[in-house]
Amino acid sequence: MLDNLFRGLFDSDLTTVISVTDFLLCMGFSLILGLVMAFAYMYRT
Repeated sequence: MLDNLFRGLFDSDLTTVISVTDFLLCMGFSLILGLVMAFAYMYRT
């Protein structure tokens, strides 16, 4: 039963695997965006 539950999440035929550089680029961009939002919040309050 559990293998049917997670089949869509971990099936490599249905999903594309993200490369390491794309993953690091997304993580870096989200970190920068989070820091900008945190500094804007600290500035406003």
